[in-house]
Amino acid sequence: MSPHPFKTWLIDGHAGENSPLGDLAADVGRDDNFPISGGRRALLDYFATVSDSSIQFLDCFEAAWALYEPATVHPFVAWLRRNPARNPVFRDFADEYGGLLPATGDRETMRAVVENREDGDTWNLTCFDVAWQRFRPTCEWPNCVEAADMQMSVCAVHALKELL
Repeated sequence: MSPHPFKTWLIDGHAGENSPLGDLAADVGRDDNFPISGGRRALLDYFATVSDSSIQFLDCFEAAWALYEPATVHPFVAWLRRNPARNPVFRDFADEYGGLLPATGDRETMRAVVENREDGDTWNLTCFDVAWQRFRPTCEWPNCVEAADMQMSVCAVHALKELL
């Protein structure tokens, strides 16, 4: 199996450095149990189970992830994770779909991934659509063209916006 892309990025870019990132790369490189998939939250959950994950270690991971993420994820996913409103719905969506969405692509490409996921449902599509609206605002309420394109009720889209 291929290692987690973050592990590969970290080791390729920072192994052997005399720095906190070099130390993190060495620690992660020696860890045979390091997850092979998952996003930031999954890795943080994994580190929480490792007994020697100090605050400094977790801070270093966060700094490394901040360098890694922009180079490997779509700006929409990065925005979801930063999420200025600290909205847990968007964070949960990013954690669930962030690793599945392509690093490049337009709205239709990204939406197709959510739509084609086996366990995808209308809630996930609605969450994507509302998040994309906030990421790339185009809505001209009350004449919302995107709502018609999504075959959704204009009221449902804007009611959800009010909740978020």
